[in-house]
Amino acid sequence: AAMYQSTQDYISGVLKFKDPSLHALFIDNKPNDQVIAELLQIKKDFDGEISQATVACKAASSKNGYHEKNFWGACDQLQRRFIFVAEYLSKNPGCKDNKPVDETTLKCSCEDGNSVLPGTECKKVTPPVDPPGPGPVDAGRCDPVCKAGQTCKLQEKSDDGVEVWQCVGQDGKSEGPQKKKGGFKKFLVKALPWIVGAGAIVGMYFLFKPKKVKLNPAGDLCPDGTKAPCAKACSAPKVNSSGTCVCPSCPPGQTIINAETCECGEQGNNVKIICADGVTIVNTLADCPAALYTCWDGSQVKSAINCPEKPAGKTDGKIKTGR
Repeated sequence: AAMYQSTQDYISGVLKFKDPSLHALFIDNKPNDQVIAELLQIKKDFDGEISQATVACKAASSKNGYHEKNFWGACDQLQRRFIFVAEYLSKNPGCKDNKPVDETTLKCSCEDGNSVLPGTECKKVTPPVDPPGPGPVDAGRCDPVCKAGQTCKLQEKSDDGVEVWQCVGQDGKSEGPQKKKGGFKKFLVKALPWIVGAGAIVGMYFLFKPKKVKLNPAGDLCPDGTKAPCAKACSAPKVNSSGTCVCPSCPPGQTIINAETCECGEQGNNVKIICADGVTIVNTLADCPAALYTCWDGSQVKSAINCPEKPAGKTDGKIKTGR
């Protein structure tokens, strides 16, 4: 109990200096992961200091010289100074299965190989259940065959010869699929009305099916002597093309210049353009002379922006007097 108390006092002093919140969790026996990490570091630092001091004492003992009267006593005490962190946690708060805390992790080891914080429970491990061993299989007349430990037995037999086979377990309860023997007759009796109904529908379809009208070769000819359907009649020189009257194609190098008479000719032969001056007639718009703009002084230029600047005080060639 004394060693546990000294361990508690030492750890409590270090944690209180580092983090009061961790100190409170340690005193309340509710360590979390951060507390465990600090305890591991405290244990490591303590053991390191003791080991270093022990090495210094051994080195001093091999040399002749004067030492203080308490020097060798202090060195001797180093051999008996330990910090019992794992042992303390095994009691406060301890593991749920009363096993000791692991000295390496300062946690409780579980059966599944994991570890938990002291004071918490391990996850329950459900032991694996071995499947039942193979037993005798009775094929019988069941389809598919029965499982191990089952027997295929006849459960029912009707007057028309239908047999019902089922797999029966050791408890006498039937389970699994059924296999019926001699059931085609029963199926035929049930399906016969449907077959007859379907045949009647097919017969009515052919009876009332619209019949294709036959043409009279002598009386159903088109005006041009061809068979129906008749093509749309077009006035010459136009011809029928997919139900539309169009002009026939022109010779190579020519095009239709009159869609009403289907007249062919070279493009633009008879097309004339009157220029903007209303007098000049040319074949193309590019041949027209450039239009001129008449400025305020009577001069003509290609654009109004090119007109000379109008003197101040003049309007239509007259000087304003301001009256």
